[in-house]
Amino acid sequence: MPLFGKMPHRRKNGIIFVKGEQMNNIKQVIRDSGLRKNYIAKLIGVHPSHISMWIGEMRHPSKERIRKLCKVLGCKVKQLYPEGTNETS
Repeated sequence: MPLFGKMPHRRKNGIIFVKGEQMNNIKQVIRDSGLRKNYIAKLIGVHPSHISMWIGEMRHPSKERIRKLCKVLGCKVKQLYPEGTNETS
């Protein structure tokens, strides 16, 4: 059990990932956009399974893919990662 309620975390691409917690809103933003994951994946140049893994936090997108995802979804990085990013786009 972690001390003082802190969860182990790691940082990747300027984003802090906390084990055991959902730290992104990718699923909700995609749902709100009305676009399908397959279509989004095609536009940003990844396999649709990558998007599913990003949602489940089994994989993490690169900064470039985060930017492309934001462009396709018409959102800001802060909407995808409200708690854990140093990105400002």
